[in-house]
Amino acid sequence: MIKRLSVIFFFFFSLTVWLYGITDISMLSNNLNDKIDKQLKDNLNRAEFEEAHYLGMSRPSPAIDGKLTQHMKDSMRINAERKPYYAKKSNNATIQLSDRMISIGKTGLMIGSKIDRWGEKFNRQGIPIIQNDVVSMSTIPAMDTLPIRKGVLTPEQQKDVKAQIFDFQTSMFTMILSKDFQNISLLASQFLKKIKAFEEVNSCNLTMVRHLVESVGYIALHSIDYDKQSKGATRRLSQSFLLVHLVSLRYAPDIDFQAQPFHKLGIGIVLNEIPQIPFEKEMINTGN
Repeated sequence: MIKRLSVIFFFFFSLTVWLYGITDISMLSNNLNDKIDKQLKDNLNRAEFEEAHYLGMSRPSPAIDGKLTQHMKDSMRINAERKPYYAKKSNNATIQLSDRMISIGKTGLMIGSKIDRWGEKFNRQGIPIIQNDVVSMSTIPAMDTLPIRKGVLTPEQQKDVKAQIFDFQTSMFTMILSKDFQNISLLASQFLKKIKAFEEVNSCNLTMVRHLVESVGYIALHSIDYDKQSKGATRRLSQSFLLVHLVSLRYAPDIDFQAQPFHKLGIGIVLNEIPQIPFEKEMINTGN
């Protein structure tokens, strides 16, 4: 009887997932997203409380323009500057995507100043957390750089990509909670190889997804050294910065999917606005 009930439950669970579709993965991902949001919010609130208590203030100190904040501002400026060029090339079809990229930068500013301010106290101690984890936007390609890969994924392929990202986020969240930075960097490296192989086989670009996974690995790799230098004091900040990336990963695939039809037309939007992160090179240098 128990076995029969298990089979029935599995059948209805599978049917429900199929009916709702993995594009949203709403039934599976909402619970994970809530947990990520709660952990990040708790961390940031605790950091602000500790800062106010330390400074004898009733509110946090003013926002600062650190490396992450500057990165967000540079991203907004570059996307705004390139918006007319892409609009002209696409008969205004790219405007919505350009606006979306600018909006991401605005949202990033809200949390960027908090992360920068949190990192500043460690920077004063000679620990370059955050400052060494954000790459410059100066390395991005010119806006007229033509896409090499021009593939557009089918809805079924998009579902598969989102399902794989969800699995990655689930495993990553568990490791982030335990602050297992070594294994986070290893998992990011493995998933990055998987993404690149998928891009190659399907001749498409998953630029934003790839960028965030590279960044996760890069931050985790550096966090191992910060942890040693600070005797564990940087762990919660590293954890929080990684959680920010898990939040961003929710929206990354849709941005990439929206950009792919323009890549097919020879317009490199998104592809040309993302800087390279030397994560793989550093992994090799560390012997991983």
